[in-house]
Amino acid sequence: MIKHANGGFDARRSDIDALVVCEHPMTADEQTAAAERLSDDRLPCPAHGLELSVVTLPVTLYPKAQPPFELHVTTAPDNTKVVDGHGHEGDPAAELDPREVTRFVHWILSRIIDASA
Repeated sequence: MIKHANGGFDARRSDIDALVVCEHPMTADEQTAAAERLSDDRLPCPAHGLELSVVTLPVTLYPKAQPPFELHVTTAPDNTKVVDGHGHEGDPAAELDPREVTRFVHWILSRIIDASA
């Protein structure tokens, strides 16, 4: 789910914001593997970096401004970081808009239902 581009996209200064929803909490090994695969060396971003947050499906059912998160990865050249979300209060970068999350979850569920029919 690509979240937003505040003020318009400019590849020289804008990052790409993404939100990933997983079914269950991530293990340490899953976090490490995801962070390695999302690094700029392995997955070059066509912008000024990637800012990606991972949350669980239950978190999306009750969205709030700074949701609990599993992983946060930033690949901007001047701000590269990987944050394990376990034990943190919430991810201010995730900013879950309840309407946006509800539409996204309904879209995912409709695809799952269509695929199983």
